Amino acid sequence: MQANTVVTVLTAAAVDPFTGAAGGEEPAAVGVPAEIVETNRRTDDPVTGTPRTVRDTIALLPPDTPGVAPGARLLDETTGLIHPIREVHQHHPAGWTSDLVCTLHRLDPHHP
Repeated sequence: MQANTVVTVLTAAAVDPFTGAAGGEEPAAVGVPAEIVETNRRTDDPVTGTPRTVRDTIALLPPDTPGVAPGARLLDETTGLIHPIREVHQHHPAGWTSDLVCTLHRLDPHHP
């Protein structure tokens, strides 16, 4: 991994047992080096044949990063963008522990 940003992993806070109110989000890990990359691929609509560009955003995180799971969110501390985590994968090569590969959904505050 070649980190190009620093992220904070946000997880859902526990529900208050006395009031039942949701606690919002709390940081599970702060200052985590990460590589966030957007990939593009071209495909054609199967019905109309219209060309489409599909953009995928992935993040590579250190293997021991706490709180990384589907439903958690990454706050990119460089850009301020928030990326909900859709999927988490980790390859298991023999002899070493690989990075966490997270498929993200990008939330752009300028284009709701």
